[in-house]
Amino acid sequence: MESKIILSSLVLNLLVFSCGISSDNTKNKDAGDNNKELLEAEKKLLEQEKKLLELEKINLENSRLKLEEEKLKKNQTIKNNPNTNQNNYSDPISNNIYYGDAESTISNFLEAENSRDFESIYSFYSLYARRYFGHYNLSYSSLQKLYQKAWNSTLYSRNTLLSVDQISENEFNVQINYEWRKSNNTSTLNSKYDNLKFILDSENNIVEVYSLN
Repeated sequence: MESKIILSSLVLNLLVFSCGISSDNTKNKDAGDNNKELLEAEKKLLEQEKKLLELEKINLENSRLKLEEEKLKKNQTIKNNPNTNQNNYSDPISNNIYYGDAESTISNFLEAENSRDFESIYSFYSLYARRYFGHYNLSYSSLQKLYQKAWNSTLYSRNTLLSVDQISENEFNVQINYEWRKSNNTSTLNSKYDNLKFILDSENNIVEVYSLN
């Protein structure tokens, strides 16, 4: 009788121990499943972010190609039209028209810089732009980086056009007043007068722009 009681007690303890192991295994399995689900969710988020970055890169490249295609079409139209050549500069009336268009281009370009819209700014540049202040042989991406760097360092900036003087067929001296607030000192409004040189092509696209100061 006593041996049966001991045996029953051993069996009961074994069952309790087995249940405990089973419970622990279930908890561990649940924790593992949760960790796996979190990892899967994080992986999906990273994949989505990667796709968004790739899409943004594609859109930016498409915008650049579209602008360049439009400029190439415009240049080809000019080449195919014998009435639009640089010999027109010898005609005072044609020269006045060119000056008016060039002045409008320069004014609109400065306003585009004020708005900090790079796509609009880039539309004023020639595909063969050579110089932007101290930087040469410009590309779409290099020019964009220069502007972005300037915008990051200034919370506010504005060009005010003062005068445009034509000094040759396609060269202009431009006086502006430039105001800006630094990002690390927004309480101070800085201001300076600047003399700029603009060199345009026959279609009034900017080939060079730099300071004469």
